[in-house]
Amino acid sequence: VRLRSIVARAGGRRVIAAGGVRDIADIDAIADCGAAGALVASALHEKRIGQKEIAAFRRRRRSL
Repeated sequence: VRLRSIVARAGGRRVIAAGGVRDIADIDAIADCGAAGALVASALHEKRIGQKEIAAFRRRRRSL
């Protein structure tokens, strides 16, 4: 809800979400809010998100 509000107030500027990404479901939720991207370094380093999950996310998003 908060991210959706930030995106709405951004006035067309790209919003990148940062902090608290736990898994690929969080990335889906961030994309659904209209954010242009997300910082996922900790999730990658902690192996909560991997290359396969990111590739599947990108395929799903391209098909929308």
